[in-house]
Order: sequence, then C-alpha cells, then structure tokens
Amino acid sequence: MKILFIFCDMLRANMLSTFNTKVKDGVMDKWFQSIGGTAYTNCYAASPDSARSIASMYTGMYPKVHGCTTR
Repeated sequence: MKILFIFCDMLRANMLSTFNTKVKDGVMDKWFQSIGGTAYTNCYAASPDSARSIASMYTGMYPKVHGCTTR
C-alpha cells in the first residue's frame, strides 16, 4: 500500500467541486480526480497553523513534545 499526502496550504476546500457541489470542476479538481484516492471531509489538527500541524503528523507527537512552537 502506498500513501500520498498532499498539503495545499491556503487552498480553500469550499472552492473545489470535491467538497462543494455548487462549484464547477477546475484544474485542481481534475487533477485530484485523475490521481484517485480518498478525500477526507473532516479533519482535526494538533495545532491551528500548518507548520506545527505538519510537524505533528510527521513525528506523531503534539507540538509541545516535538518542539515546533513557532509559526
């Protein structure tokens, strides 16, 4: 099994047809459809910003433990 995580910082999910049926397919929608996979509509992050959340995903630890405390 192979897992590919795509982190698109500052990409508003409500502007993609994958998450909002009122939006027409755009370039990103077509790209997501071509690679296939699963789109998760509910996500919980360990921190409110990208840097600390991604560090938490890579390490499996909370920000206070892995040491990434700045934005």
